[in-house]
Amino acid sequence: MARVLNEKAASAEATAKALSRVGLAHGPLGRSGLVVSRIGFGCYRVGPSEPDQRQALEAALLAGVNLIDTSANYADGGSEMLVGQTLAELGQRGRPRREQVVIVSKGGYLQGFNLALSQRRRQQGRPFPELLELGPNLEHCIHPDFLADQIGRSLERLGVERIDVYLLHNPEYYLGWATQKQGLELDQARAEFYRRLKAAMMHLEREAKAGRIGWHGLSSNTMGHRPADPEFVSLSQVCALAEDLGPGHHFLAAQTPLNLLEPGAAVNVNQPGGQTFLGLAHAQGLAVLINRPLNAMTPDGHLVRLAQGPAVAAPPPGAIVDGLAELAALEAQGQELLAPLAQAGRLPAEALAALPAAEGLGRHWDSFSGLEQWATIRDGYLRPRLEFVRQAVARAAGDAPAVGQWLERLGQSATALHQAIDALYQAMAAKQAQQIAKGFGERFGPWVAADGGLAQTALRAARATKGVSCVLLGMRRPAYVEDALAELRRPLPQADAADLWRALAERPLWP
Repeated sequence: MARVLNEKAASAEATAKALSRVGLAHGPLGRSGLVVSRIGFGCYRVGPSEPDQRQALEAALLAGVNLIDTSANYADGGSEMLVGQTLAELGQRGRPRREQVVIVSKGGYLQGFNLALSQRRRQQGRPFPELLELGPNLEHCIHPDFLADQIGRSLERLGVERIDVYLLHNPEYYLGWATQKQGLELDQARAEFYRRLKAAMMHLEREAKAGRIGWHGLSSNTMGHRPADPEFVSLSQVCALAEDLGPGHHFLAAQTPLNLLEPGAAVNVNQPGGQTFLGLAHAQGLAVLINRPLNAMTPDGHLVRLAQGPAVAAPPPGAIVDGLAELAALEAQGQELLAPLAQAGRLPAEALAALPAAEGLGRHWDSFSGLEQWATIRDGYLRPRLEFVRQAVARAAGDAPAVGQWLERLGQSATALHQAIDALYQAMAAKQAQQIAKGFGERFGPWVAADGGLAQTALRAARATKGVSCVLLGMRRPAYVEDALAELRRPLPQADAADLWRALAERPLWP
């Protein structure tokens, strides 16, 4: 069992007192009584293996950022482990104490470890009920049996006795799965969706009463969408389900995107009485956590990064195609070189099966939605796959010179190819960000910080919006933490953020 960091959870008194001393913008977390920094530490793509990420989390916590948003599937559980380890280490030094920090985690995805767990349970004849098989490497579930399992595992990884806020992670997956894979009519799918959601919320209410979580809610990308969207999740219907939980229920939080290219949560009238998602959430006393403030999805499915970095030159013409050809040739050579090891049973068949990467990358390298999607594929699939091959081959071949030389050339070729694709998407992202920043500055000058760039502007717009409790920012490097802290110390403009969102909806910055 992991060592328990502290028997206490976040408390209203401790969070308020801590933030009153540090000079960062802060406010209430809905009706919970907890007080949180207006920017929180988002843990997507954050894990324990990168020193920069550990340093960034520590720097943010020491500076007063006191809300951490993680999930069971971030870094395959590694994100929660990093949070627990960092809080334990800092707690031994006396600050911040556990009761000063709000931990948010989520459950719903089955990838990596959870996917293997699900497959083992199926083989044993006890699968998780109501499981959605979304793809060969992705499943989803919000059934109470799965949630009970996941909360226990999250508590273990975090090293705490209570998660302050626990969210159902993208439950809207069911709507697309039911209509597209099961052939249900949309009305039927929605009825079943809210039935499943109610069962999940009832379980989370029991978890809150048992003390394993403090509050609960959901994280959905579609609560700000128009009602005609087949995957739209209605906050008013979710609130009605919460009322059915009885007086004093613990439904508190809703997490959804809001950014300069996706203003829907602030402007789309999608709730009864002519209200927006944010309007209803504020009226209900809910905590609203904004995600993806800097990663915007365009209507045509492209991901645009709302941050300006240094100018990057695109790779020379033909560099990527030539790199793909070189990698494919090395992979073919490896198949011949390693076949005897596989036939002798020294090399796992999975290593040979994992070797070909150039063919798939050759089909998709120029069609990713943007830099973030490419980075996710690179770091979450390609690099781990190459490392698996490298370790398996090294164990099987020992110090055989020919194999060692081949492995070295394979690594160099893959690294050079990845760098060329990096440069392509970085150059595209820089150009997009420059165009957006220019268009925004021309129209909304008062919102642009004199000493800040597009990222700070985007954060400012989100945190200034009525009804927003906390804006979740991926701070994977200490420099990103400094940018967030600088924004949290800046005064907000006098202009009304509601007017800004309406103007962005009427005249989008993209394309």
